Amino acid sequence: MTVKQIHTLLTAIESDPYLMLSGDTAPVEPIVSALLEIDPDDLSVRLLRWSLDAPSAVTPLLEAVAKEPTAATHVSKALVRQLTAWNRNHPDDDAIDSILIQVFPTLIAPFRDWTAERPLVRAHFKLIPGKEYVHLGPVDQTHRLNPGQRAPPPLTPAGAQVRLLDLDYNCGPITGEWNDATLWALNRYRYECYLPMSDTVDDETLEHLASNFDDTY
Repeated sequence: MTVKQIHTLLTAIESDPYLMLSGDTAPVEPIVSALLEIDPDDLSVRLLRWSLDAPSAVTPLLEAVAKEPTAATHVSKALVRQLTAWNRNHPDDDAIDSILIQVFPTLIAPFRDWTAERPLVRAHFKLIPGKEYVHLGPVDQTHRLNPGQRAPPPLTPAGAQVRLLDLDYNCGPITGEWNDATLWALNRYRYECYLPMSDTVDDETLEHLASNFDDTY
């Protein structure tokens, strides 16, 4: 199913609500697998457009997505990537948060933890930081490298910690060890950069992290 075909089906459902009787998501279920084939950068833009053009059709679509963990994760990663690219306070932030709220119940860590940090998502589900999701919180400024101090090599624990802190990923103090806080922060970084998720440390992630760091720190 092409993007054009998806849009055509959604607008048809929007104009004829009888196609979606009794909460039946069958008419939109073919779209769910098709979403997995859409590039994440394109998917976030498409979802926003569809939610404006066919809001009544997108609601059952997202209900169907939420039933499929793979699809829910793909959608959330695409939206998180868009939010990261926009930085903060973009006019469409609330629209993206409303979509994240609908797919949130199926998400697992660390996708769930990042999404739970969104104020609207957290308020909607009444989530308690540190209890119902892993809350990294803001970086303690005393944990950062001192100005003029040379950064450790990028492929070392200390090097990764310095670079994570510089990019505002709270991994705790620089310990020179691969601890839980550092691994969680690395996965948050992977999530935002659409890198492969992992429970271990890999050179690809560390090199990507180093590429975003100013070595003249």
